[in-house]
Amino acid sequence: VVGLRPGGRLRFWPQAGEVVILVDHVGRMVKRLRHLAEEEGGTGRAWCWVEGDNARLSEDSRYFGWVPSHRIEAVAVAVAWPPWRAKWLLEPGRLEEALACAELC
Repeated sequence: VVGLRPGGRLRFWPQAGEVVILVDHVGRMVKRLRHLAEEEGGTGRAWCWVEGDNARLSEDSRYFGWVPSHRIEAVAVAVAWPPWRAKWLLEPGRLEEALACAELC
């Protein structure tokens, strides 16, 4: 999975339904962001509910609860390996929009 790390000039924060790469005490996990609860007051912090696509075998928020947004390492952009599974994971135009904003900001 190829990911794009949000922050700095690149304001590319995950949206519900997108695939994210998150980090916990065990390592990295790739999960789908189902819900995003932002804290009031414009703090930039949020809580994320993540789920795996295979509900029966996935360790996700149904198992460990809400995840703080600082654990989100990147938004998954594409599957790169193996080649026969290669595909884009984002809606068309979402990546271009974020890159255009980074060039202007």
